[in-house]
Amino acid sequence: MENQKTQRRIKAIYQMLFQMASGNLSFRILETDPNDELGKIAEKLNTFAEELHTVLVNSACINTSCGYQNLVRITILLNNHFKIRGFSSDVPLFIKYAAEDLVGIDFKKMLSGQSHHQWDQIKNQLRKDSNFSTTQQLLFLTPYKHAISSFCTISRLIYTNKFIINTSTIIPDDTKANLLGNIDSPTKSAAILAQRVSEYIIVHLEEPLPSAKDLSLIFGTNEFKIKKSFRDFFNSSIFQFYNEQRLQKAHLLIEQSSIPINEIAIMSGFTNYVNFYKSFKKRFNYLPSTLQRDNRITNE
Repeated sequence: MENQKTQRRIKAIYQMLFQMASGNLSFRILETDPNDELGKIAEKLNTFAEELHTVLVNSACINTSCGYQNLVRITILLNNHFKIRGFSSDVPLFIKYAAEDLVGIDFKKMLSGQSHHQWDQIKNQLRKDSNFSTTQQLLFLTPYKHAISSFCTISRLIYTNKFIINTSTIIPDDTKANLLGNIDSPTKSAAILAQRVSEYIIVHLEEPLPSAKDLSLIFGTNEFKIKKSFRDFFNSSIFQFYNEQRLQKAHLLIEQSSIPINEIAIMSGFTNYVNFYKSFKKRFNYLPSTLQRDNRITNE
């Protein structure tokens, strides 16, 4: 039994090295023990991957041996017991769970043990402060024991005991077709710039979208580069991306809560209800008021 455990830990180290070599710096070894050599190696590899990821982001580099064409944007809605009530369509893709297995489970079960204490602290703050909002890095765990690191924005929905989690991350697609499709992909710096802008937009979704000029100042570049990088990478303009995220968030909130629709419009970044109404109708081909709602009490 002990020999099998040792072999499993060695295999995890080899897998970690392979993932890092292929450009995936989100992989983590879950079994670490500072009291033995294998555990020390695992901890050092986890730390090195985290530090290397930080260096690559800060230096605007990205490993293009893997394709980074799959941007996963997820929203998860939790009830007052922090169990999953609803989620956007990309969540099963991100966490590798079947959609039917996600509804009703404790959100903590989606996290690696390394993030459990951190999540408990976040829950305590959410219970104490109705205005509490935070962006923190959490480590998700797939059913296949693959750890995925992602920065999440967590907050309470206004006037309810429900909570919303938003995150955006890019996952590698290693299929041959996508690798071939990356021959004309954006440059390394353009790719990471586009990712940074998308993450900024999602974190500040309730705020007005800065102009391209303001965004270029925030990210230390020029308007042409920021527009071109974003369109090349996401096949979408910055405003189209921003508007799509607002509407997807509003759709989920309308469907999964009993918050008044005009308040949801504000929470989703729309200052004018008429504009929200028209944009929603154009995007989904039906009115927000016709969407079937969860009319159970909001404290559930």
